[in-house]
Amino acid sequence: MDSQLTMANRFARLLHDLKSRSGYVLCVLLCGFGLNSCDSTAPKDTSRMVSTLDLLEFNEQNAKIQAMLLDSMATEWGWTAERSYSKNGSGVHVVRRRLIDQRRRIQAGDTLYWTGRAMLLDSTVLFDWTAAKPFALAVEASNWPDGFHELGLEMNAADSVSALIPAHMGWGLSGFPPLVPQEAAIWFELAFHDLRPVLISHPASRQKSDPDWNTWIDAFEKGHVKLDSDWLKSPYLVGGTCISWFDSSQSSSSSAFRQGTRVEIAMRTFRPGFDGQSSEDFGWNRWSFEAGDDDQVLPVIEQLMRQHPKRDRWECHCRVSDAFGPDGLPQLGLLPEEVVGFQWEWVHLDEGAL
Repeated sequence: MDSQLTMANRFARLLHDLKSRSGYVLCVLLCGFGLNSCDSTAPKDTSRMVSTLDLLEFNEQNAKIQAMLLDSMATEWGWTAERSYSKNGSGVHVVRRRLIDQRRRIQAGDTLYWTGRAMLLDSTVLFDWTAAKPFALAVEASNWPDGFHELGLEMNAADSVSALIPAHMGWGLSGFPPLVPQEAAIWFELAFHDLRPVLISHPASRQKSDPDWNTWIDAFEKGHVKLDSDWLKSPYLVGGTCISWFDSSQSSSSSAFRQGTRVEIAMRTFRPGFDGQSSEDFGWNRWSFEAGDDDQVLPVIEQLMRQHPKRDRWECHCRVSDAFGPDGLPQLGLLPEEVVGFQWEWVHLDEGAL
């Protein structure tokens, strides 16, 4: 695994260099067009502009560069020499490990649970799923990238998989701020955890009946919203745009969340349930940063941490538009008027990791 991490770092730097050169070429192209239009001694030619086709060609070139990178990584790591390796038509590289004798029948609408990690190619951890908090995927129904669903179906034949998925099977040009950059390929190391078949005969799909913010507030005021007692032992309600609590049973951190403080944060994102409904888990993220850095923490969360800088364990329920903006978070199927929940804990890096 250590050799793979070292090789991942080397290839990540190669990808950065290649993309930087591609970006330089595009910049030169754009500057050339601008200088040509400003040259008073040259004939005026306003017809030549950067067209949609130019941009498509540029993106296609980037995709080819990334495909070459993933091919090289799969070869260097020895994946291509394994009998259970394949490169799928989508560009996904996968090694099926711990093959099973009797194939599973994972179908559209089934809920598949797995543990493991999703990482950038430089080994930066994006998601870390444990047996206590496994990832749940409604196959071909959840609003996760296509690569997630493709890997889910690979578990028909294996108890674990290693995979590299290209950007177009992940979050593509949009990325998934602040963790996943634009055009980022993702490296997965996953293990099967559980499978719950769909109870209806047709593929499941998310309905617009998901509770909106006002419905959730009504349920909260009636006492129908139950907090996770395993996470907050003694919740203390905090006023604000969102409904938020910190754990008052935790002694206040000896260090405060102040400008310039170097911290590490672990955060779970989920769609909260109430009235006996279970929540929909979108997984845990972990990253480190310096308090005050741009785009590292959602504003609604950073505001809470600054108001109570010595409190280090939190839960917060928000209107999606308040957390992610007026468009919501379409990558996860979260509409602007729906509800999103967060659980997080931070630690000063000088005091030890989470």
